[in-house]
Amino acid sequence: MGEIDEGRVVSDAQPFIERMRDGFERFQHPVLLIISGNDLTASEFLDCVASDRRWRKLLKRKQVIRKTLEVADHTFSKRQWRDQVADWTADWVLKLK
Repeated sequence: MGEIDEGRVVSDAQPFIERMRDGFERFQHPVLLIISGNDLTASEFLDCVASDRRWRKLLKRKQVIRKTLEVADHTFSKRQWRDQVADWTADWVLKLK
């Protein structure tokens, strides 16, 4: 079973990371990617990016802004981390105008 996305069938059997990459390739708008440094999920994603030429190319696009908060966990559980994410997001949104 699959779904139709922009005229093509996206298979549910396709691995999630490939479906995510395919969607990212089609998305042609600004992206703010915030990575938490103390986070297994983020580490796995970055390992995937490092081993996949298409992912590396995507994250180098000029419309992708990447920020890393090295000490933060997956949920940005400390107020100072959430405040930093909010500041980065606000700055990014204001620059879109």
